[in-house]
Formats: sequence, C-alpha cells, structure tokens
Amino acid sequence: MSPTQLRRIVLFLASQTVSMLGSSIVGYAVMWHIVLRTGDGSLFMWTILAAMLPQGIMSLFGGVWADRYSRKGLIIGADAGIAVITAALAIIVLQGEASLALLIIVLIPRSIGGGIQQPTVAAVLPQLVPETQLMRVNSINMTLMSATFLVSPALAAALLTAVDLGWILLIDVVTALIAITIFAFIPVPRLERSAATRPHLLRDWAEGLSFVWHHGAIRRLLIVFTILSLVLMPPAMLAPIMAVSVFDASEAGLAAVEIVYTVGMMVGGAILAAWGGLKNRTTMIIIVSLAWGVFTIGLGLTPWFWLHLVVWGITGLVEPGLSTTAMTALQERVPATVLGRVMGLLTLIMTVAAPLGTVVAGPLIDVIGARAVFVIFGAIGVIATLVLSVRAPALLAPTPTADGELTAQS
Repeated sequence: MSPTQLRRIVLFLASQTVSMLGSSIVGYAVMWHIVLRTGDGSLFMWTILAAMLPQGIMSLFGGVWADRYSRKGLIIGADAGIAVITAALAIIVLQGEASLALLIIVLIPRSIGGGIQQPTVAAVLPQLVPETQLMRVNSINMTLMSATFLVSPALAAALLTAVDLGWILLIDVVTALIAITIFAFIPVPRLERSAATRPHLLRDWAEGLSFVWHHGAIRRLLIVFTILSLVLMPPAMLAPIMAVSVFDASEAGLAAVEIVYTVGMMVGGAILAAWGGLKNRTTMIIIVSLAWGVFTIGLGLTPWFWLHLVVWGITGLVEPGLSTTAMTALQERVPATVLGRVMGLLTLIMTVAAPLGTVVAGPLIDVIGARAVFVIFGAIGVIATLVLSVRAPALLAPTPTADGELTAQS
C-alpha cells in the first residue's frame, strides 16, 4: 500500500468515524429523552422503527444511486442533509416548541440519509483500498464503529444531565461539518458509464438482483446472512431483557451486558484486522455462524450471570467474523458498477431482518421465557448454517501474483 493510499484511507475512516460519533450520540440522546419523558414502551417501539425502517427502505434507492451518480457527492449530500434537518430541530427544541411526536418524525429523514450513506460508503471503500487489504480495513472500521457505540451511550447520558437536548442535537451538525471537510479532500474516482443507458430504478435493481442470482456463491452468502439476521440478531437485541428476566440484573448489570459485547466486538475487529481472516471467505462465514449459533444456545443455558457475561463477550468477539467477512467478500467479488446495489441489499437485510425477527422473539419471551427463545433461535441458526453450507461455493480472497496482478476465484 502506497503512502498516498494509506493517507486517503486514514482520512476516509476518520471522516466516517466522526460522522458516526455525532449521529450516535444524538440518536441515543433523542431515544433516551423520549423514554425518560414518557416511559411508554409503545412510543419507544415507534422511535426504534422511525430510526431504522426508513434506512432499510431507502437503501434500495441509495444502492442504485451509488452505482449511477457521484459516490462522493452522495456521501457529502447525505451528511449535509442530515445536518440541516438536525440544526432546524435544534432551533425548535431550544425555543421550547418541540413535541415528542416531532422528535420521532425527524428521526425519519435522518434515517433516510443513513440509507443513502451506508451502501455508498461500503461501495467507496474498494475504490480507495487495495483488494488484498479490504478485510483489514473493514475490520479496522468495525473496531472504530464498535468504539463509537461503546462511548456514545455514556456521552449521551452525561450530556442529557448537563445541557438541554437542543444543544446536544448541534453536536451532530458540528461532526457532520468536520466529516464533510475531511472527505472533501479525498479524491474518489467516478465510475465510467455508457451514455446510452439512462437511470431507471426498477431496471437498475433488476440488474443488481440478476447479478446476485446468477452468482451462486454470492447468492448463498446473502441467503445465509438474511437467515442469521432473522434468528441470531434478535436474541442479541433482546439481551437486556434476558439479563433482567432471568438474572434480575440491576442497572450496573445492564451496563455490563452492553459493555462486554461491545468490547468483544472491538477485540474481534482488532484480531481480524491483524490476521486478515481465512482466505476462503465462505469457510470463515460458516465457522463463525456455527459458533454464533452455539454461543446463543449457551446464553440460554448459562446458570450464573457472570458466566452469561463471559459467553456474551465471546459472542461479541466472533460477530465481526460474520458481518465484516460478508461485506469484504462482496466488495472483493462484486464489480464496481453494481456494488452499490448489492450493498444496498445488504443494508436492507441488516436494518429490516433483525427487527422483524425481534417482533417474533419479543412476544415469545413472554410465552415460553427468554432461555427457551435463546436456545430455539440459536438452534435454528446452527441448523440453517449446516444446511446452507452443503456444497457451498467458495469465495476466495484475491492474492497477488508474481507480476503484481490480483487473482481471485469465486
């Protein structure tokens, strides 16, 4: 990797980390402000849906646009749009005229901006990073994001006790301006396109889906990722309920649940960045998926809270091996001209499948208990992985040849 490439990668990761930090602090602050003001579980559910669902839907458009238009312009435009909306909300809040309904409604355009930004960022990385370094850079990015999610709740809580919510909202405006300024100095090559093809949402998405369908390894990867998001992510999202209902955890116990998983993700991301993962990405995903399913079963069987925390931390440790490896495998194998749409599909899976699974898992906890839900969902994850791993096509990482060219096999 040349010094120029390294500098661009560092600046890009810095810009996205700063942007994510501001957005995460504000997101937690708004949700907790609503919870503290009302204590209404239904209202909190609508808050979560407003923060997540529009991003998943918008990723369908964002992925197409990332393949059609300037990716740099889309990232900057999404950041700027979110900043303008948040600044307007901050002014209203500081004037004392913001209702809880308005706070929830404003989460929708913020989430829409994320639906544009997330698949575009994932599509830009392969344009800045050498193929042989994608796993390491994605792992570093995962570690930075995990660190952001570790400190954001604490910062949001501390700020809510010290200053008005309106001033906290302005943090996202400042971080967005910093991120845009940094990213503005990073050159991102524009994709070359035939002048004969005009943008058409349905046709462009049909092309993206056709590409996925006709590439067996990529199709299998996305199916596995979807199923695991449906059955393994919901227990992860419901971990606090497990801690309270089974182990009668206190506030400190709930904080420990969040911390050990996030720290586990940070350590796992760091290990993956240093190691680079298995060359056969398919094998890596299968092994990690089986481990995650087994650990989810273990979470439902642990008799003591301290052991539950240990298993939970290990579960966080293996999580980057699935999400980071899946994203890297797609970046390595999917052509740049269709990568935005495939990353849009991945974003849709991540933002919609897990909440849908939670809609099923949450009520089940009230019927059969948290332990049984964790064991059942973990077992489904293990069985699904074993079934889909039979004769699964290999996704091999690119390797440099003697003349410096890259070769890969799918």
